Amino acid sequence: MNKSYKRRPNDFKRRIIKTNITERPQMYVEEQRYLDMIKRDETKPINNKPRYYNLALKNGDLWHKYPEKIKTIGQKISLGKTGKNTGPRDPSVGRKISEVKKGKPFTEAHIQALKDVKREKYSDERKEIQRKVVQKQWDTGKRARKRVEPKVKLTKEERAQRVREGIAKRWADPVWAAKQRQRLSEGSKTRPPRSDESKRKASIAQLGIAKPRKNILL
Repeated sequence: MNKSYKRRPNDFKRRIIKTNITERPQMYVEEQRYLDMIKRDETKPINNKPRYYNLALKNGDLWHKYPEKIKTIGQKISLGKTGKNTGPRDPSVGRKISEVKKGKPFTEAHIQALKDVKREKYSDERKEIQRKVVQKQWDTGKRARKRVEPKVKLTKEERAQRVREGIAKRWADPVWAAKQRQRLSEGSKTRPPRSDESKRKASIAQLGIAKPRKNILL
């Protein structure tokens, strides 16, 4: 009905046929009275051109018929605690609950039973059955190995070219370039002055001079 109503809402009219219902269960009784007036052959799936949208002609004994069952979680908790002592408990109660939750240690018989189950699970007979099942899946085509395309290995020059293209693409974006210039400008204002050693390393890097290696004594 919702789809039809959204498609052509002007074809539908809303009419209140009953008022002064004081209790919720009474509303469902009244609803069932009108459902009983509908004939089964006037609904789907018996009739392809039904007169009514109803698929079920019984409202059933649903949970939302009863007010006490449609309460919120907080209301249900409050109702469940009504008349009960929810104040501080005796410390012995907490200790008893803690002991029960800790549980009891496994006995030797229990441990041995778990080991036997594990051995049976991975026994040679079980492995052979599993092998035949898998082999049958391979033979019938139900299981096939996925082909992984080999990765294309790039040379050092090709990787450098990709990096240069990526940087150039970013700088071509005016929004990104403006933000980057602003970030660099703000960073230069707060950056501490470089040391002589830092300047020397930068000069060497710009000139393309190889970094001197330290002598290693064997």
